Amino acid sequence: MDRVIAIIILILLDSLEAPALPARRCGRVIDGRTMEALSGVWLTVYPDSGGARQIYSDTAGVFCFGGLPAGNWPLEAERLGYEPFHGVLGSAADLVQLRPQPLLMEGLAVQARREEASTAAFVERIALDEQRPASLPELLERAAGVQVRRQGGLGSFSTASIRGSTTEQVQVFVDGVPLNQALGGGVDLGRLLVGGVERVEVYRGAVPARFGGNSLGGVVNLQTRAPSAHPQFRLQGMGGSFGTWQASGSVSGPWRGGNYLGLVEGTGSRNDFSFHDDNGTPYNLADDERTRRRNSDFVGLRSLLKAERPWGRRRVQLHHTFDLRHQGIPGIGNYQARQVRFDSWQDLSQLELSGPLSGSSRYEGSVYHALQQDSYKDPKGEVGTGVQRYRNTTRGAGAQGALHLLWGTRALATLTGRARGEGFAPRDLLRPRAHLPDSRRYSGLFGGEGEMALWGGRAHLVLGSQVEFLRDRLVNTAGLSLLEGRTKNKETAMLGGQAGGEGRLGQAWKLQVHVGRYQRPPSFYELFGDRGAVIGNTDLRREQGVHWDTGLSYAPRQGGNLRLLEVAYYHKDTRDLIRFVQNSQQVSRPYNIGRALVQGVELRGEVDLRGLRLSGNYAYQQALNHSPFPFEKGKDLPNAPRQSFDLRAEAILGGRKFYYDLNGESRQFLDRANLRPVASRLLHTLGLTLCPGAGLEVSGEVRNLRGDQVEDLWGYPLPGRSFFVMISRNFHRREAVALHPKPQQ
Repeated sequence: MDRVIAIIILILLDSLEAPALPARRCGRVIDGRTMEALSGVWLTVYPDSGGARQIYSDTAGVFCFGGLPAGNWPLEAERLGYEPFHGVLGSAADLVQLRPQPLLMEGLAVQARREEASTAAFVERIALDEQRPASLPELLERAAGVQVRRQGGLGSFSTASIRGSTTEQVQVFVDGVPLNQALGGGVDLGRLLVGGVERVEVYRGAVPARFGGNSLGGVVNLQTRAPSAHPQFRLQGMGGSFGTWQASGSVSGPWRGGNYLGLVEGTGSRNDFSFHDDNGTPYNLADDERTRRRNSDFVGLRSLLKAERPWGRRRVQLHHTFDLRHQGIPGIGNYQARQVRFDSWQDLSQLELSGPLSGSSRYEGSVYHALQQDSYKDPKGEVGTGVQRYRNTTRGAGAQGALHLLWGTRALATLTGRARGEGFAPRDLLRPRAHLPDSRRYSGLFGGEGEMALWGGRAHLVLGSQVEFLRDRLVNTAGLSLLEGRTKNKETAMLGGQAGGEGRLGQAWKLQVHVGRYQRPPSFYELFGDRGAVIGNTDLRREQGVHWDTGLSYAPRQGGNLRLLEVAYYHKDTRDLIRFVQNSQQVSRPYNIGRALVQGVELRGEVDLRGLRLSGNYAYQQALNHSPFPFEKGKDLPNAPRQSFDLRAEAILGGRKFYYDLNGESRQFLDRANLRPVASRLLHTLGLTLCPGAGLEVSGEVRNLRGDQVEDLWGYPLPGRSFFVMISRNFHRREAVALHPKPQQ
């Protein structure tokens, strides 16, 4: 904590030279021919005092740069299929019109257009330039239809659920590289770095072909910051309640004909918040007490390295991330384990090559390697079944590629392929002579997707299909001794497909519809458990389902108070759904629920009232169990609240931004019979952001303002009222702006 405070003081001392109050500059991007809003446009502004600032336009075509000093600054805008725009960002709201250009532009990936295709329905993009959370789970809680589940307090294992899905069904990518492993257990969002992430994309409906397309629960894609062509340096520090701290530094700039980005981020917390402990007897109030969370501390170190350079007409990019983590496991639910520790490290490398082929064709391909090692120690059997000490190693390697063919200006075809191999090697350190062969999974995926514009671009139709082959060599320990492992070979083929479309209804309304068939095999985690709080089930069958959704969105082409309005209905019929169910000893085991029907309605909107910005989302869903067993038929699925919402208000006054966030969930259940409820929750967050100038930003935030007692996944207690302060400072070489002469009006 002392180091973080020292960094904060140095940043403040270096920023005393800037008296000017920055302001928030907003504008809107539209198609110069149809006058319709354009989302996913890459905009860059060059203020003298802040270096190059970059952001994407949202689904209403709106973009906002915060913390800009007074004046007019050069503005650039780029999007596939349009001529590059050069103009000036002034003090008033600007309207940027892009002229269509049906050509593939050098240096831009075709995926920039695919993100806006009809099949990618109901996509929410969140830019971290506008919202600076301390962790990614905190950011994802604000997205429509997304529930984040934590196994404890700050820095704990956190996963995401989209539209009532399980965490296993949600695919997570970093710059297009899949993080989901055959081992399973969901992707821990709490361990992913936040300092290097530029924006987060949440695909609630159909999934684009570049992600494989076969996803039961949607996709979360993290896009890290691109290396800068101008020298930049950034420092950031955060401190708060329960001994929480975060510090990061990054440097970016040109090097030997290319650009690079390097980032290091450290986090930690004692996590010793107080909570109401019922001692495992919810119906006996006599033994209840207020106590502190024990053995919940953590410390982590993350790094990101990116380098790119042109190679003729091609582009080569190297991406490498490393994560090291040491933490305690406080116990299941309210149970206080004192000596259980978990250590892990993860290494991920990717090499990507992209460029044009001939005519209107373009390709992109990559190879990647992932290595992860987890060590678990439970010397007194406080969490799992008996004394445990093991070290598991998971290794994966793969290659993926895509070919994009643009036919004229009305049709685009995408062919994708992916091959991947994974190995899971467990080692019982209490029985060093025991040897168990690795569990392995090999997979290959081939798919295609086509998009066609109809009726002069007023409508788009998308069709796609994919087939995935799996070959497993599984070793089952059934949660017992490694000496009792049994090997089983299994081959699986899964076929999926989707169709979607969108149509313009007037100038501002758009209708979207999508239907798809998806499958997912059980993971190693679901088959064999974790030899701790989860018991495996080797009788699991693969999940399969048919999903469809439809909705209307309103995005006016001209400026106005109402920036966005979206309403969507979804229907998910899944058979052999795999769900974790907790028993009376608070140990969970996955089961195939014969059939599950999830349907719901989502609302999302944004209003701008001259300095007051209101945004929010609301979701109502029924996630019902349709299995043939009388005690659970018609009951709510575990961990699926019927109502959830997030409302946010932001007021900007000069260089100050005040914001208030209200996040709520209705009651949910931990078991299939709905006998173990988790109470509804309503969390208030209040914050203030100051931009004194010279690239300095100071934020203060109070979370869980009322200090309510809150529980999350499997009854884990969460922190009460907490306070946090974050300071960041961007440094740059001012002469870098001269490399971009002021464009013509």
